[in-house]
Amino acid sequence: MKGFYSQLDYFFGAHTTNNVFGKASFDIDNMAATIKFLNRSSEENTPDNTAPLSQEIEATGYYDASGANYSLALGFSREDDDALNRNLRPGSHEVNRYRAVITIKPSILKSWNMAGQFSMKGGTFMNYEKPTAISTLIDKDELIFDSGFSLSRHSTNFTATNKTNIEYIKLGGDSGTLISTGITGDWLFMNVLGIGAGADFYVFAMPAENSKVKVYPKLNMDWAITPDIFVKLKYKPGIITHSFSDIYDNNGLVTIKTPMLFENRKVDFEGEFGFRSRSGLSTSLGGFFMKAKHPPVYNRTGDFFDVVQDAEIELSGFRLTTSYNKNDILEVNGLINLNKVTWNFSGHVPYIPIIEAHLDGYFIPRRFWKLRASLQFTGEHYIEINKDDIEDSFVTVDLGVERELWKQYISLYLDLRNITNSKGSWWTDTYQIPGIGLYIGIKAHY
Repeated sequence: MKGFYSQLDYFFGAHTTNNVFGKASFDIDNMAATIKFLNRSSEENTPDNTAPLSQEIEATGYYDASGANYSLALGFSREDDDALNRNLRPGSHEVNRYRAVITIKPSILKSWNMAGQFSMKGGTFMNYEKPTAISTLIDKDELIFDSGFSLSRHSTNFTATNKTNIEYIKLGGDSGTLISTGITGDWLFMNVLGIGAGADFYVFAMPAENSKVKVYPKLNMDWAITPDIFVKLKYKPGIITHSFSDIYDNNGLVTIKTPMLFENRKVDFEGEFGFRSRSGLSTSLGGFFMKAKHPPVYNRTGDFFDVVQDAEIELSGFRLTTSYNKNDILEVNGLINLNKVTWNFSGHVPYIPIIEAHLDGYFIPRRFWKLRASLQFTGEHYIEINKDDIEDSFVTVDLGVERELWKQYISLYLDLRNITNSKGSWWTDTYQIPGIGLYIGIKAHY
């Protein structure tokens, strides 16, 4: 396959913030590479403009050889506020990150699927915080090694899978290790009932704690009662690591004091009952229950966020999902979550609203046009532990239009993001900067 893809965005923000983003990719036979760049700057010099301003560049690529699939991905990124006035926001930051991932998929045995992966990533995170009139530089280095191996064999109506993984995280002077291995068997009966069962074995050591051993069973069922009606059940507790990089990617305003987390999901259950019709409509109603220790619960501290340490939560609720697709010309997807959460501390759990809803879709009215829309509703929620301060419920709306200019090779598009200018939404990585966003861009590929 041969091809080339590139993209250029320009952003006009409500706070005289501009953003230039570019992406170029090529795929030639058994080689591919992608380069992305981002430059964000601001002219506004106000203490409450706490947008994570940065410059970034990233490059990835892979190579496939005969006899096996070998791939290599390399990434580099840099975020630097050093060129900006320190008064722009209460704490400026500088981040330098790297990652390297090697994946090998041998094709020696026809009846077996094997894959091995080794990754190394890390970086330096620096914050300039202002507890006093004098800026204080706080910095931490993070290093993550992650290696895994999977082996599976498929026969008629049965698949056996083994996955083993070793992960080591070092953040500043703290380190943690997680070793896991598990085996799963999946059966398919009469093409209508799928049942999976197995167990995962964990050995892990968190910072300042002794090693622990956990064994968790896992079960799943997918039953097509009729061609149109189905039932799905899944039970999969386990241990999940959250490095500082993971938490930072989810919320770019966390402080450098945020620790790594080893989330112990003691219970994790989901179930749903639904139907799907041949007309392209599907709907399901389900419930969920999760009991976790050390999950990433955000807590607002002034203009920034940290993660509540030693948190234990129980999260349960109901979920309604629906989707409709008409010949790939019209598509609509909807989701409503009703949440109930309790924890081991007094007061309310921050940043987990009682209700969340999402609606998105697209419409192709004519051959060269595509219209997109997205609506997100977030119910009111508390923002800080041991306080009754709340963030009011808000709605965000995104609209977009794309026009193909030349034989699927060149397209021009325009996006309006957060057009309701919702105050409570901007801190997430969805928007990253406050205010309404207007994106104008061009995409080219062949």
